[in-house]
Amino acid sequence: MVDGRQTVGVLFPRVSPQTRKAGHVYLTSVPSVFIVAHVDYVRVVRLRPLGPECTDMSIEFLFLPETLADPKRDS
Repeated sequence: MVDGRQTVGVLFPRVSPQTRKAGHVYLTSVPSVFIVAHVDYVRVVRLRPLGPECTDMSIEFLFLPETLADPKRDS
């Protein structure tokens, strides 16, 4: 089960022990993008206004090629 408490992918190399313990790092580009770097994937969220009462939100999950190639991690 994917619950956000356990890693789902191959861990990124060269990540400091402090960052691994924290579990994630946030980056923002106000007002429309934020990036969350986890120890095993990166999530990119983009907000695009379409009108005064409507906003398009897209979310991408980025994994290492080793994670994507592993059939055991396809859930």
